[in-house]
Amino acid sequence: MGYELFDFDLADGWLLLEESSAQAIIRNYLIPWFVPRLARIQLVSAGGVGKVEPAFEDFRRLFLYAHLEKHYQGRAWVVVYGDELGKKTIQSLRTAYKSWSDDHFQTWSEEDFERYYPPRFASEMQRVLALSHREKREPKRRLLEQVKTWCEANADEAKREFEQSATEVIEFLRKIDARLFE
Repeated sequence: MGYELFDFDLADGWLLLEESSAQAIIRNYLIPWFVPRLARIQLVSAGGVGKVEPAFEDFRRLFLYAHLEKHYQGRAWVVVYGDELGKKTIQSLRTAYKSWSDDHFQTWSEEDFERYYPPRFASEMQRVLALSHREKREPKRRLLEQVKTWCEANADEAKREFEQSATEVIEFLRKIDARLFE
């Protein structure tokens, strides 16, 4: 009983995201296509930027032993959108968790994950993102379903297009991969 992560059927690492759309695209497409070794990383959607800090604190309490054990240190990341609220949230986490390196708390450069969708979805993405916050939920879900359906039907083309449109996301995942498997 070596108390490795698999002893408890835990993930190799954890990535806390702001929304489920990012979680779906990263889990179902970007990880398998570009960083397959991250298949055992646990992706968690906080359900909005306002829930990121409480979700991370819950994670930290739940997995406190994992961070204290040298083998498990540095296996969690938080990334949110690059709007002002996202930047403020990440700065707050960096201040609260000074023992963690800053690369574990990041913002994307974009303010919405949908902006990382391939250009073929640009007009629909712009239409959806122009809606008020209250009106966006269902149209964003439908857009995500369109993207997923297209990915399933056109995997090679989708992979090529995401490689261009989501370069920043893929590079971030590659950094996590390098950290976990160095």
